[in-house]
Amino acid sequence: MRTFVLLLLGILGAGSWPGTPARAQKVKYWSKNFYDQAVKIDSNIVYGRNRPFPYECCDTSIMGAAPVDLLLDLYYVEDPQTENRPLIILVHAGSFQSTTTVESPLGLRAGPAGRKTDNWIVDMATDLAKRGFVVASMDHRVGWDAISCQGKSCVEGVFKAVLRAQQDMRACIRYLRRPSVAAQYKIDVNRIAVGGSSSGAYVGIHSQVLDSFDEIIAVAKFLDDQGVPLVDSTKIGDLNGIMQTQPNGSSLQASDLALSARVNAILSFGGAVGDTTFLDPGDPPIIAVHGIDDATTPYNTATVITAALEKPIIEVSGGLDMVRVANRLGNQNVFRDKLGDAPHDIVVNDTLNLTVHPGLQLFPGEGFEFYNWWSWGAPARTNPDRTAKAQSYLRNDVTYFMLPRLLAALDLPEALQAAVSRNDAFALQTALSVFPNPATRDFVVALHDPKFTLKKVEMYNILGEKVWEKTSDHPTMFEASVDDLPAGVYWLRVVTNSATTGMKFVKQ
Repeated sequence: MRTFVLLLLGILGAGSWPGTPARAQKVKYWSKNFYDQAVKIDSNIVYGRNRPFPYECCDTSIMGAAPVDLLLDLYYVEDPQTENRPLIILVHAGSFQSTTTVESPLGLRAGPAGRKTDNWIVDMATDLAKRGFVVASMDHRVGWDAISCQGKSCVEGVFKAVLRAQQDMRACIRYLRRPSVAAQYKIDVNRIAVGGSSSGAYVGIHSQVLDSFDEIIAVAKFLDDQGVPLVDSTKIGDLNGIMQTQPNGSSLQASDLALSARVNAILSFGGAVGDTTFLDPGDPPIIAVHGIDDATTPYNTATVITAALEKPIIEVSGGLDMVRVANRLGNQNVFRDKLGDAPHDIVVNDTLNLTVHPGLQLFPGEGFEFYNWWSWGAPARTNPDRTAKAQSYLRNDVTYFMLPRLLAALDLPEALQAAVSRNDAFALQTALSVFPNPATRDFVVALHDPKFTLKKVEMYNILGEKVWEKTSDHPTMFEASVDDLPAGVYWLRVVTNSATTGMKFVKQ
């Protein structure tokens, strides 16, 4: 078999992806064109005002709650050569709670995140700004009774928090689309993506997929035991945050409401949708990254567990099931049309097969915010005590999965061409061969690009469980036996010196 594979390597082509240009020039939005330039950060810009939790109309005991400022930080590089730049809006995690310390079943601890200056946001915003994007990191209103709630009251509390936050996201989008603001920061108002990490991703998702309160009250889990809706727009405002009854706390102006809050792409890093029935054809495409071992927000459809208190709250659909439905609705077609079956897009589905879901990458063995690290407060349950450097490598994995798909959704063809030409993950996909596949006993992993060196190969079953991991003692060749594995479908993950990719593997 080894002789045959070596001969095979000699005749394998470079694949369907464009080759790397002989002279690799920097291309804005893919390359770090502004690597040597300082990123400017305009901090605490007021993008809106609205009444905070626990205000609801018209409870006279709290209806006097004064509106609070809603703030964002804006990251950008001065670029006199560019007229309009794509905008990315990022939102922090934090379970819609403040960052105060709380008592949990495992002892005193602080929430693992919850600020617009969280490490991963600062790093990612800086990285994207150096590529030419304008990036906003926004705060939003937080608060709900996560400590004493039970059953339906937990569903009511957390989803009201989601609704308030997505109201703020819509206000933020409209603020940055104001002609005066867009002109000041050279924002391309027709190329915008929104999203965030964990609960921050919920904010971006629901700001784009919810069209009316009717969608919410049509779902049984959002009704109380008597069939009464748990959320009421007359109490917390409509989807835009406007209270139709007085007093209205929103600072949105009529001119703002004339601006669209619809964007080009949703970024979900460990996020979920309250119910997949919220998704409709024509919603923005979703770029989703999710750790399979996330103990707070499930990657499939299951119950959310709050990070601080470890209390079951509400059933949601994470990255896998959310993208599966979006793909079925045709919302992910832009990725397939412009990228084909790109690296990392092949994942397990519920028919015990492996299928392509464009825009989705699952990280086996990773949990909540595996790309983040924290240097304040008590340690979070899911923080693996990784160093900032180690976490930055994982953030790079997320970035280089996200970027080509983001460029496709934002319709930036020159940058997209550079991405698929120079991204190591794409190059590795074409350099990789696995033979035979399907296999009954032995198989070989081989590389035909000298810039890649094999490090290890991992095998996962259809549940996302690692069944074995083996290191390679040869730079371009790995041979193993699956004689002891039951017949079925597996996911093969190949790790090299500079990139990681995977593919479907069948044991007969």
